[in-house]
Amino acid sequence: MSQPAHGEARATPRAGSSHESDPGPAPRVTVIIPTYDCVSLIPAAIASVQAQTWPDTRIIVVDDGSADDTAAVLAPRAARGELTLLRVPHGGPAAARNAGIRATADELIAFLDADDTLEPDALRVTAAALLAAPAAGFCITDVARVYPDHTEVRNGRPPEGDAFLAILRGNFVQRGVLFRRQALLEAGLFDESLRILEDWELYIRLLGRGLRPVYVEGAWYRYVMRGDGLTRDLAEIAKSKRQVLSKHHQRLADEGVPGLRAIYADQMWWLGRMYFDQLRRRREGLRCFLEGLRYNPDPRRILRAVGARLRRTS
Repeated sequence: MSQPAHGEARATPRAGSSHESDPGPAPRVTVIIPTYDCVSLIPAAIASVQAQTWPDTRIIVVDDGSADDTAAVLAPRAARGELTLLRVPHGGPAAARNAGIRATADELIAFLDADDTLEPDALRVTAAALLAAPAAGFCITDVARVYPDHTEVRNGRPPEGDAFLAILRGNFVQRGVLFRRQALLEAGLFDESLRILEDWELYIRLLGRGLRPVYVEGAWYRYVMRGDGLTRDLAEIAKSKRQVLSKHHQRLADEGVPGLRAIYADQMWWLGRMYFDQLRRRREGLRCFLEGLRYNPDPRRILRAVGARLRRTS
């Protein structure tokens, strides 16, 4: 696989910036909200979209086979034209987002989880940045992680250097807020076989095609940390990570892409530690360690691992 020149289209517009005075009609932004059993939380998500200062928005709620009263509660709002309600069999967030993408022809698409919210200017600043960067395929921002007793702002600025190699090392994207629909179609939409890490896998494919992000400073997305969320399922994380590594990292390493053998080995070593220390599945952990050593046989890894184990047990 030949590597295109990867990087980042940088922009840091804020409300009232010069980008927002550009002439021409504002394109409509479709906001896709996948939801699964979030009937008590989704009204706040919808309200945050309705409060946007971007002049033209459409809301598509994709009910991912909820067993609660989501459909009954939202049906009257759909009848009033406040939103479009799609009901699909339970297939996970990737399948639900794809259903929303297929249901719109709008140029710009935003994703919002049903238990999260957008700041009122979120679509205005991200749309201004994306429209001002024709080479960019999507817009990323900082994110506010909302815990029960405090809020943390996570910086989403991409690292310097090759963004494609950086995304393979780990998901540096705190939040992809706004996307060009065409970029999503070219990348192949979300991988519906993944129930978690589907966003990381999509970013790998977007950047692998040379579709760069534009970065907007500011925590325009509020991500509510819930203890019962899918991201807390460590076994599902490990399973999905192994799937992503096989699909991309191992393939690229085998194709001889520079730097990928070491990156793949690092990822396998990380996964092995997860199996050992958190999931207590030592056989799977050992397989990951051996795979990592096969691609990057550095004996210092073993020495560091043994040292860390001794320190934990002493």
